[in-house]
Amino acid sequence: MRRFPLLLLVLILGGLSNNLNAQRYKKLSTEPRHFLDSVRVNREVNLIIVPVVVNGKSYRFLLDTGAPTVISPRVAKEIGFRGKGTTSVGSSTGQRQSTQWGYIPEMALSGVKFRKVTAFVADLGVGFLMQCLAFDGIVGANLLQAGAWDFDLQHELIRFSSTMDPLALPQMDTLNFKQSKQRSPYFPIQIWQDRTRYFLFDTGFSKYLDISLPTCRDLELSGSDLQLSSGLGLTSEGLYGSADTTLYMVYLPGLIIGRDSLFNVIADVAADERNKLGVQYLDDHRMIMDFPAQRAFIRRISDSDHEQVWRTFGFEIIMKGESVYVASIWDSGPAQRAGIKKGDRLLRVVGMDEFPKAPDCSFFFGLVKHLRDSEQVQIEIEQKGWIRLEKINLLPK
Repeated sequence: MRRFPLLLLVLILGGLSNNLNAQRYKKLSTEPRHFLDSVRVNREVNLIIVPVVVNGKSYRFLLDTGAPTVISPRVAKEIGFRGKGTTSVGSSTGQRQSTQWGYIPEMALSGVKFRKVTAFVADLGVGFLMQCLAFDGIVGANLLQAGAWDFDLQHELIRFSSTMDPLALPQMDTLNFKQSKQRSPYFPIQIWQDRTRYFLFDTGFSKYLDISLPTCRDLELSGSDLQLSSGLGLTSEGLYGSADTTLYMVYLPGLIIGRDSLFNVIADVAADERNKLGVQYLDDHRMIMDFPAQRAFIRRISDSDHEQVWRTFGFEIIMKGESVYVASIWDSGPAQRAGIKKGDRLLRVVGMDEFPKAPDCSFFFGLVKHLRDSEQVQIEIEQKGWIRLEKINLLPK
């Protein structure tokens, strides 16, 4: 599994919640009524970006099973969006704001038009990281409810149909799931030998697995073989900014998802009470989701990306203005042992060009890749000088 050593890839737009009554999520109509189509996807920073057309204008939307459909204020203005009311919406960071909701008369994904789509208006450009992603909206679970969706991310392709039959593939396991009022799917997952819990399947969560703190406590009380690593810093950047809290990573002996058993799993520990299965699960699994039938069809296609160790320098970064800062520090990691602290400013990194004088997404992503791919790194920290770090395995211990 690809783990990126920075705050950005803890980005969670999935889990977006709202107080809208379920009746407001009207059943969609489509043109054509019976459809079979496909769309190429962009896998930027482990998320799924798709092209969408609204009122004849092309936009970049995140496809997010864990959220309702969302548009930015700019898109709302361009398409003449007329709100029906306001509701309280919460992001992954636990912050809530009042936002407008209403219906988009028509959205087109490839050759299929979805009509009267319930949508919310939210600022998708809060903070440097969200601005770098530069998407205009979210294709949410309430739109996905219109049919069945085949996630073939190995070929950067999604096929979708009004019925399951044209998408069916041989040798796939069946998993029934529950849905929230906004139609987000919840999968039954058993953690090792403990009881089955429901996990939000969340393609807006860019990692593999999130375990909630209450679940971790339950597992410890039941005597499960857990190993925890802790840290301090920013956990995510969501719709309404970033969150600063104690961090945890956990080693789990195994998971059971339907008939699929995964061993030696390393997961993030969430600050909220939701367990999540993220988009990286699709890196080594083919999945077809029949939303109306509340049924998923899953086949493992590779074991090569399955993570068994967490190898890290022990810090994560963020860019603010023209500067790069340490956003998070992990206990007992190489960075902490070298005296690096949360909030320290990076000045130079051997192997990278000179740091820019203004916010630069390309440079930041290049630095992320450099840290991800390197086993050793030399960095200059303001007022601390040059420091050499070597990656270690923080989990399992």
